[in-house]
Parts: sequence; C-alpha cells; structure tokens
Amino acid sequence: MDKNYSRIVTTSFMVIIFITAYIGNLGGVAFAQSDRPDIGLHWEMVTDLVAPLTRATAASSIKQLNSIGVKTAINNNKFIITGQGSWDQMQAALFGVDQSLTDFLGGPVDLTIHLPAGGTSITLNLQARNTTGYIWDIISDNNSSLYTQTGKPVFAMRSQGVGVPAIQTIPLKANASGDTAVHLKYWRPFEPETPIKTTLNIWMTAIGNVNLSDPNFKPHAEFEITDDQVGQEVNPYIALQNEGLPSSWDWRTQGIIPPVRNQGACGSCWAFGTVGAMEPAIMKAGGSATDLSEQFLVSCNTDGWGCDGGSTAHNYHYDTLGINQTTIGAVLESEKPYTATNGTCTIAYNHPYKLSGWDYVSGSWPTVDQLKNAIYNYGPIKASVCADDSWSSYISHFEITQGCVPPRLAVPG
Repeated sequence: MDKNYSRIVTTSFMVIIFITAYIGNLGGVAFAQSDRPDIGLHWEMVTDLVAPLTRATAASSIKQLNSIGVKTAINNNKFIITGQGSWDQMQAALFGVDQSLTDFLGGPVDLTIHLPAGGTSITLNLQARNTTGYIWDIISDNNSSLYTQTGKPVFAMRSQGVGVPAIQTIPLKANASGDTAVHLKYWRPFEPETPIKTTLNIWMTAIGNVNLSDPNFKPHAEFEITDDQVGQEVNPYIALQNEGLPSSWDWRTQGIIPPVRNQGACGSCWAFGTVGAMEPAIMKAGGSATDLSEQFLVSCNTDGWGCDGGSTAHNYHYDTLGINQTTIGAVLESEKPYTATNGTCTIAYNHPYKLSGWDYVSGSWPTVDQLKNAIYNYGPIKASVCADDSWSSYISHFEITQGCVPPRLAVPG
C-alpha cells in the first residue's frame, strides 16, 4: 500500500510522492492489568509458519511458549498453539513469539469469540496494523450471534511513528441473552479475498470486554518528534527559488518511477517509502532502472524497526552499516527478496548503490513551494500521511490534518 504513488495537484503542479502511513498521538494507548477481563478462557490458534520449520529449528520459541503453559504442535507447515486460564498468557503467546516463526498480524485472520451473552454490551479492543490497510471487520454470516455492532470502529494509535499499529475499538450491543459467538476477520477490504493465514478461536466463560493487543509494545525513541523539530528554519535542500519552475511536472512522464509494489500485512511502509525515493534517484543520476530490497532495511537495520513500524532509513543507504554488513548502501531485491516479515540478517550482502546525501524537506509542515522545489530539483520524495479513523476509507486522495503530529518529508540527493 505504501508504494502506491499519489498525485497531488497544486497550482497545476503535479508531483509524485511515495506515501508512508504515519501515526501520531499525544501519549499512545496502554492497557493496564485492571483493564483486562479477569475471567476464565481457553483458546486455540492455527497459523501458517513464516517458513517451513521443524520442531528442532523452532525449539527456542516452542520452549518459550511451553514455559508459560502453552501447548504446541507443528503439522503440515501449520503451527498450532493452545492455552487456557488467562488473557495475559494468550497475549504473550500471540505477540511474544519470535516473528521469524509466526506473526499473528502477518496476514488475514479469522477470529471467533465464543461467549455466553448475558444481555450486556461489550467492547472489542483489537490491535491492528491499519497503516497496511488491514482492519478488523465483524462477519454477519453467523445468524446465531446475539451481538450487533454499534457505531463505527475507532482507531487509537499506540504511539507516534511511521507504520506503527493501532488499537481498533469495536462496540457491540447484546440483543438478547444466551450462548453465542462473534465472528471477525482481519483483512484488507479494498483487495480481493486472500487465503486465511491464521485462525483463532477464543472460548470465554463469562462476559467481559476483549483486549487483544501486544502487552509489551514499546515505541522506539526514533518515533518521537521533539518540539525543536517542529517549525525548524528552512534547510538548504528546499531554500531554492521558484524561478524557472514549470507550471506542471510529473516524474512518471520522465520514465523514472518504478512499478507499484505491495507491502502486505507488515508495517514496513517506512522501508517502502525509503526505497521508493532511492530508485528514482538512481535513474535521475543516470543509472539504470533497478529493484532495491525493502527487506534489507526491515531485517538488517540496527534501530529495532520492523513490521510494527520504523522511520526514514536513508542512512543505511548513505552512512550507516546494517546488521552483519561490511559495506554501506542499498541491496538488490534479487539478493534479499521481500517476505513481509521481520526476517533475519545473518550474512553480508552486496551493496551496489550508495547515496551521496539526503535531508528532510522540512521539520514541520512543508509549504507548497518547498514541495515544488524539492521534487523538481531532487526528484520524487518520501512523505507521510496521518492514519487516523479516516485512513480505512482511503480511496484516491489524502489530506494532512492538523490533528496529527506533523510529518517529515525526506528527499535523497
């Protein structure tokens, strides 16, 4: 989703921007122990393994799960885990497993919550990587369900940052009492149905709100935008004159824009935006069309970034060594293909391309003139947009709203 290229028309000036989905808030969302329902439950998850693994190669993660009382099995490349007793145990199992083995939100999920409806309304708080286009939806194919959704879902950001997850809140009204089930799917409404990756069944013994989120989520320091970065003076990259600018410009007509690509269910828009600006920069400098690896940035960065968010990563193409690397620069897609997972970085790759420099267009809200200058003089840039409650309704345009933390636009040079 993040490498879709949007066209902004400003004073007849067409530009290409590589979009990353940005989340901003004033403190994030955290669920304390008292917020979780203290009720009995048992559960079972069946998920596709990230890669074909045997019990031996998955031994570390299995040992970790077994230590918290979770039972495990591997059958036909399916990873089956079951548990009972507490929400803490289930959340630790779903979100705490090494994502090189399995990733709960790494693709379409079929979720069924079995519960005894006592005529009491409940609320579902479900973690979602909504910046990837994935959201939770109630499935109305179960005629026996005694719950109906009331109101639109609300997304509360877990932290500021690019590609970080949100908590999607879905209020449910009980129409009657009796045993029932609430059926949901985690999917991208804008694309054709894709095979279910994970099936999760939860059996609750009493009524209570549902909080299904990563209890150990911590925002990276790099996600935070400090006050001194807002309203910075114009830097040399965009301190250019408007003289000589054409009335309109579209880099697509210049043949340097790569094909649209798909980030899948991994919150790696920050990597796609970085590579999306790097590839045209190579062609603008006289190089040939090339396909660079987003997975290298996801797996080999030393900042802890991954499928739950990151930041502009031009430094790994410019002056920073990645994990286990001996050379700085970009890696080819053919050498490190995209897997939509955090992946691993155990070897040194070839780095045929290196940036000569890069900078942010502005530390605060960029003006139209700043955007025009940067894009016309330096080429396509990476931009961030606010992934608030309206993000799931995205169709063909975007707005930067004052209700979100200001984005920062980066341009390679």
